[in-house]
Amino acid sequence: MTLKNEDTSLFGTKVYDSKNKNIALVLKTFDNTYSKNGGGTVDIQFARCVTLKGKLYNVEFDNITPLENLTTEEKIKLGIIKRKEVKNDDNI
Repeated sequence: MTLKNEDTSLFGTKVYDSKNKNIALVLKTFDNTYSKNGGGTVDIQFARCVTLKGKLYNVEFDNITPLENLTTEEKIKLGIIKRKEVKNDDNI
């Protein structure tokens, strides 16, 4: 297992982690190289994140979505915001 392509360009981005069902901040992204059965390798992109409570963890990049990319309705369904917090002029 080898880490490569470390990148901090998403540092501080608030994301929703659909695997762990929480909000986190991205610290960095990287590729993790795994050996495949039968030979060869495969690269999987990960993000190193920190929860709002300070827990550090790695998660596959496909499992996170920037909060700014979620619609108001999606945020309500995920419990990130409550319907009563939505102003009348917000599009849902």
